Order: sequence, then structure tokens, then C-alpha cells
Amino acid sequence: NATASPSPSVSPSPSEEPAPSEEPDPSLTNISVTVKSQEELDALPERKDAQHIVSVTSAPDAYITDISAVAELTNLERLYLHDGVFTDISALAGLTNLTYLFLIGSFTDVNALNGLTSLTELHLPYSKNLTDINLTGLTSLTELKMSTFISGASINLTTLPNLAEIHLTGYNNASIHLSGLPNLTSLELQYCTNLPNLSSLAELPNFTSLNLTDCKL
Repeated sequence: NATASPSPSVSPSPSEEPAPSEEPDPSLTNISVTVKSQEELDALPERKDAQHIVSVTSAPDAYITDISAVAELTNLERLYLHDGVFTDISALAGLTNLTYLFLIGSFTDVNALNGLTSLTELHLPYSKNLTDINLTGLTSLTELKMSTFISGASINLTTLPNLAEIHLTGYNNASIHLSGLPNLTSLELQYCTNLPNLSSLAELPNFTSLNLTDCKL
């Protein structure tokens, strides 16, 4: 009896190739990026995976002078900009998904941040040019850390319903407004002189800790 030979396998023609999956590649979600130069920061919006970038960190020696490129990273959740010399932070105004922000730059006000209603932690160390600080729009903010060594700064933190921790360093003759903070639990002041009257803290229902280090009332 003759045995039938097996039929040779036939590769599909290009027209028969399966269609590529429409599902996003899981490896492209929640991307964290470290940039080492201004050029690398400027190039981020041109990346094919730019919509998946949720965290950007600048290296300490990146010397960032312009942050306008981050305005296009609309899914950004965490931003760390170290040792920058940028003066304009208006690019941050539309980043409404930001929850954590660390800025070192030469900006003189933070008005651009007041629309960031998802922001929970804000760190502004070495803000030597920042004199007028109004953060009343940051309704989700829970922790604030700022430092400077200038005199006469005005700090308005009123009506921040979720603010629990405040750390201020190097404020001299500062005008600090702390009323309307129902969830404030702790205030830490370091190297601050000529502090305003802090008796209003006693009226805050959840306040439990005041730490003064090398401060002069």
C-alpha cells in the first residue's frame, strides 16, 4: 500500500501575516527617565514613548536652563530637577498629574504651580530668589519643604486642607501665614530668625509637633 507523503508546510504570504496587536506594549508603561543635559531634556517630547513617561530626574550636573520641554509630558507624575538655573517654570502649569515636585532653580515665584491640584509633595530647596510664595491652590498638598537664606519672604500657606507637614529652613524676617490648616500635624523651622507669632498653631485641631532648630523668635 502506498503511503501518502505529508503535505509540505506553507508559510503565509505577507498578506496573510497576522495583524499586529493593538494592545500597548507593557514595557512602555510607567517610564522613568534620567536626563544628563539640557539637550536630553529638550528631546524627551520627541520620543515615541513620551506619553508613557511618568518620572523625570535631572542629573546633578545637567545644568538645566530651560524646562519648557516638560510641558508636553502631560502624564508626568514625578519631576526632580536638581541644580538648575532656569527662571521660568510656567511649563509646569498644565502638568495636572504631578504628585511629587522637586525644584532647584532661579525662579522668583511659584504662581505656575497653583493649578496642580494632584500635587502632594513639594520640595523647593535652595530657593534663593524666591520671595513671594503663594501656594493656596495646591489643595492636595500634604508635605512642603522649602529653604532659602533671604530676608523678608512672604509665605502664604492658608486654606491648604490636606497640608500635614511643613519644613522651612533659613527664613529671616519672614511673613508666614499658617491659618486654615486643619490637618497640619508638624512644623519644623531651622535657622530662621525674627519669627512671627506662632500662637495660632494652638488653634489647629491636629497639630502635635513644633521643632525649632537654631531659630530666634
